[in-house]
Amino acid sequence: MISTDSPIQKKGKEDVLKRAPLAEKVAQLIKRYKGKESYVIGIEGIWGAGKTSFINLVLENFKANDAVIVKFNPWNFANQNELIADFFDSFLAGVNNSDEDSEIKETLAAYSKKLLKQTEFEFSPSFSVFGAANFSLGKVKKVGGIPTLSEMRKNIDTLLHRRSKKILVVIDDIDRLDRQETLLILKMVKMTANFPNTVFLLAYDREKVAERITEQGIGGEDYLKKIVQVSFTLPVPDKQNLRGVLFSGLDATLNTVYGGYTFNQEEQKHWEAVFHHGLGDLFITIRDINRFLSSLQLNWSVINKEDVNPVDFIAVEALRIFVPTYYNVLAGNKALFLNRDDSSLNFRTNEKDEERKKLYQEILDNEKIVPKLLKKQVDGISRELFPQLDIRISNGSDSERIWRREQRICAEQKFDFYFQLSVPEDEVSEVEVQTLLSTTIDETSLRERFLALDKEKKLTKAIDLILDRREEVNENQAEALLSCLWSLDGQVEDKKTGLFELSDFGTIVARLTYQLIAHAIPKEKRQDLILRIMEKTQNLHFPIRLFGVFEEQIEKNDSDMPVEKSFVPVLKQKILAAIKEKANNGNLAGETRFDVVLFRWSDWENKKVVEKYIGELITSDKGLLQLLEGFTGTVYSSNQGAYRTIGNEALGKLYPIEKIQARVKELKKKKDSKMSVPDKELIHLFENPPKTW
Repeated sequence: MISTDSPIQKKGKEDVLKRAPLAEKVAQLIKRYKGKESYVIGIEGIWGAGKTSFINLVLENFKANDAVIVKFNPWNFANQNELIADFFDSFLAGVNNSDEDSEIKETLAAYSKKLLKQTEFEFSPSFSVFGAANFSLGKVKKVGGIPTLSEMRKNIDTLLHRRSKKILVVIDDIDRLDRQETLLILKMVKMTANFPNTVFLLAYDREKVAERITEQGIGGEDYLKKIVQVSFTLPVPDKQNLRGVLFSGLDATLNTVYGGYTFNQEEQKHWEAVFHHGLGDLFITIRDINRFLSSLQLNWSVINKEDVNPVDFIAVEALRIFVPTYYNVLAGNKALFLNRDDSSLNFRTNEKDEERKKLYQEILDNEKIVPKLLKKQVDGISRELFPQLDIRISNGSDSERIWRREQRICAEQKFDFYFQLSVPEDEVSEVEVQTLLSTTIDETSLRERFLALDKEKKLTKAIDLILDRREEVNENQAEALLSCLWSLDGQVEDKKTGLFELSDFGTIVARLTYQLIAHAIPKEKRQDLILRIMEKTQNLHFPIRLFGVFEEQIEKNDSDMPVEKSFVPVLKQKILAAIKEKANNGNLAGETRFDVVLFRWSDWENKKVVEKYIGELITSDKGLLQLLEGFTGTVYSSNQGAYRTIGNEALGKLYPIEKIQARVKELKKKKDSKMSVPDKELIHLFENPPKTW
């Protein structure tokens, strides 16, 4: 539901600011006015203060016999003559609704027609704040019995003077007009305000109108004092009432978007901090609230609601509405607000922290970006949204993971969601993660989805998001996820992007394996699960990495081991048996991290067995190339970038390197012209290893 910012029409539940009593007093003032001279009442308030709603509450107190209501819209004229014509049309329309004295209607119609008949007179109202408006009429004479304007006016005054019902003329939105239009309206009121039995009810922002009608050295306040006999300034809305309107609108919005929503303890704490540190002070009028809620509801209907934190989205939308330039600066300065440099080389130094602090302060101090009156509120909201702005605090990977799980804007992967109102092209949506978890009952579909994500280069991000939700995964889901991911080993892209990057497929699946075993599987079932997945997937890479973690925990006497210490030698024997089985059936050389597998085999059995295996493997050209490929990897350097290298020295620890060199020479002589480009590059790398290895 989109709020239309429509004024209220009657008292009751709509009157959330409790202004009906004051409106009734204004109505009584008009009713009790016994004078026959015209009277002007001003309803003053800032833009959005609810002046139109207040006028509706005033008019609600009038019955048909109390007064003739004339509503004049000041937006429908383009020049002075149109203004007069429209005013009298409205005036006549109001009078025509009355049964009283049809002669008035005819006289008013004739008067307005003659007033605007340019062929008979030249209308040039001059206005002095210290004197009445006067008409400069050209040669207007009584011709053939037709009365002059002066005579018509006297007749109108007489007719209006004897009426029992007042005529109440309402003119709203004067503060929306430009300077010239404002002057014309007020001159129009002054020229016609001396109609007997007529009360004008004007609504405007006093400060804006006074500024616009200052002319010829005469202050705008003096104009208003001369024109308006009595004025009422709408009281500033009670803060609690105003907040009640806001909270009610937010509740309705959350119900519309989420079908009902309840803050958990952390979200409640976060909301209170954001609200009290700035958000609550942005709303001064009902119009502020309506404008904000309309925008919020619209944008929330467009964005994927699962991908944003409700509190953060509300706060960011408030910044967009109230400080749009700052919002644009925020959207374009992700690194500043997240305290990030290069994603792979995120070194923090005191100098960089001070630079960020200074830049952020310069943004706040720039009144073209943040109006001075909103500086404190913007700063308070920003610091709650972005804890990284406090350079005294170091937020580690655990904080980033928590923020990401909570869909916070301060999480690097979530920042762009808030400004694109859609899933960024290279990111994974919350819906996608939930779909993956719900798909785990069907491992075939799960595998297909994982492969599709790999083609989109989003697989590791999806796994990382599952890792964030490890406490939410049940044991059936855990087994399905690990079985599927272990079976994909070697079939997906497994590339790091920088020196400190940890999100390659192998590393992140190893982390997910450990965390799901520790958090999603009951302790008494963990050992069987590991062995069952090993048997199902025939994978050696991840069991070896898992064994390495357990081995290190035993060395450190870690009491938080997810499995019993007695299981570790059992796992070792199972892995060793699987290695020997794969070696016997010719499948070992295709293993991911073939080098690590061979070293484990050498350590767990003996070097001679591994040496014999390698000797037999390299008798074939295919086996030789598989061995070299198994010891090849990518090195990431802060100054040299990424480059491929081969571990000749490590290879030499398992098998005489000179024998491998001899086989390489044989291969080159035999197939040099027929080798594929990748094979040639592999041979060249072996013969010319980088010196940094």
